Amino acid sequence: MAKDSSLRVMVFGVGAFTQSVLHILKEHGAEVSTYLTRDYAHYSPSLEGPVYLAELYPNPCELLREKQIDFVVPMSIDWILADWANELIELGIPILSPKGEGMKLERDRNFTRRLCLDHGIPFPQAFLARNRLEAENILKKHPKAFVIKNTLCSPTSPIHTIVCETAEDTRRWLERIDYAEGVFLQEYMGIHEAGHIAFVTGGEIYSMVTNQEYKRAFNGNMGLVAGAPLGGLVEKDPEDKYHLARELLHPLLPWFREVNYHGPVQVTAIRRDNQWYVLEYNVRIGVTSGPMILRMLKNPLEVLWGVVRNQKI
Repeated sequence: MAKDSSLRVMVFGVGAFTQSVLHILKEHGAEVSTYLTRDYAHYSPSLEGPVYLAELYPNPCELLREKQIDFVVPMSIDWILADWANELIELGIPILSPKGEGMKLERDRNFTRRLCLDHGIPFPQAFLARNRLEAENILKKHPKAFVIKNTLCSPTSPIHTIVCETAEDTRRWLERIDYAEGVFLQEYMGIHEAGHIAFVTGGEIYSMVTNQEYKRAFNGNMGLVAGAPLGGLVEKDPEDKYHLARELLHPLLPWFREVNYHGPVQVTAIRRDNQWYVLEYNVRIGVTSGPMILRMLKNPLEVLWGVVRNQKI
């Protein structure tokens, strides 16, 4: 197996966030390349190393074998939806991502809701509706503000998060959204939001940072939530000073071990009545926070190499 100083890493992604990860790993001795997963934002990754177009390589598995890649860093969870996903997993090349049931933590919002309930983790009141009629009936029965979300998290989902601060806002948006995949309605809990990012590896949870991301499209809390964060703040927080990991991640440790989860995990939470509530989990290092986390690590390549092999770090 390759040593840390000569690890070959392929990042799946596009744009400046992908370039940042490539640049940092390259600085620490990795041989880096990019599998370009979308049809835009190709230039910046090309500044750091070879790039490979999905149009020319519809299935990256042969490319991974040919280039003898040591591990893969996906910038999005959409790789799991590709028709080559099972082949990639069967290759045995380590991936900085959970697989199997672990992927549901981000992808399936209703699964996450039930998981939190099963482990005593506070979660806002939430409902799953298959169509507009069901959604409007839920609102009639529970006349309050809801955050409108996709049921299955994906960059290609017909719904992206819509924050509604009144029941009337919610009602009007329910008239306009696409119900092709249904809709997930999560009670609006206010504005006191924060996140915490950790690595789960070797059966343990290692806190990294507490963060805030800004996704509103306009000033003054107006407009749709952007599909990707427009900015973010990160505070190094290995001691979990705000107790986000203690209250919202550590109760899941038995489940993490049961499903052999290893990889990054981010919890986004809201504080209300002196208690943290889970809004959602992500299973990536994050497009804004990821590069900042890597910069805070003394040897990010060594850490990621340990995580992808499920070793204690």
